[in-house]
Amino acid sequence: MQDLLTLKEWFKSNFDGLYCPRKVTRWASQGQLHPAAIKIGKTYYVQPATKRETPKKLNNVQAKISRELEALFSN
Repeated sequence: MQDLLTLKEWFKSNFDGLYCPRKVTRWASQGQLHPAAIKIGKTYYVQPATKRETPKKLNNVQAKISRELEALFSN
C-alpha cells in the first residue's frame, strides 16, 4: 500500500495558494477526490496520486433539466 498523506500535505503539494481546511474536507466528504479519501478518526488521508474531480457535468445536467421544466410549465 502506498504512503498516505493528510489532506493538508496533499493540498500543499498539488495546489498553489492558501490552505483552507473546510474547503478541502468538503471535497473529501462530497466524494470529489479520486481515488477516494479515507477517514481514520477525525482525519482524512489520501494517496499521493489523488486528483480532484469537480461535478461540473452534473451541474450542467441540472441546469438543462431546470430550463426544460421551466419551458414545460410556462405554457
